[in-house]
Amino acid sequence: KDTHISAYICLLVGENDEYLPWPFKGEINIEILNWLEDGESTHHKMTISFKDEGAENSGKRITNGENPGWGYPKFLSHEELQEKYYLDDRDMLSIRIQSVIH
Repeated sequence: KDTHISAYICLLVGENDEYLPWPFKGEINIEILNWLEDGESTHHKMTISFKDEGAENSGKRITNGENPGWGYPKFLSHEELQEKYYLDDRDMLSIRIQSVIH
């Protein structure tokens, strides 16, 4: 507890849901950007796949509210967050999220 940043994706009801294929079987890339951008430092990236075992309920079409969500309780440790320059001088994180549908 209090050692990591968690990352979860939760699907919500949307106005175009009737046009989308269900259940959602895509992937979501979550990337914490290294603000140094020096070419040597890397971003911290993980992919949340709705095809993984245990994600069955998380990709179902939502008709009311939201789904249970799916992700990583230990996405990035606080220690790594400080050591690898993921925080800028204002203690701000930059996060990039990309949806990939196969």
